[in-house]
Amino acid sequence: LGAFGGFVIPPVLGLFVDLQGPAGYANGFVVFLVLAIASIGLSGGLYRARVVPTPDGPVPSDD
Repeated sequence: LGAFGGFVIPPVLGLFVDLQGPAGYANGFVVFLVLAIASIGLSGGLYRARVVPTPDGPVPSDD
């Protein structure tokens, strides 16, 4: 994901600036905002879906 952020996002921002001039910076920022909101949503979903081990569960044997 770090490579995605460093390799794909800046050219997308540059594309918005090339197409729309200085106003493209604001629209390019919306890309960052949408990705941040999606990341927060994904993190929240993964946090709620995690499996928490219980201490009184079955213990595997070493047989």
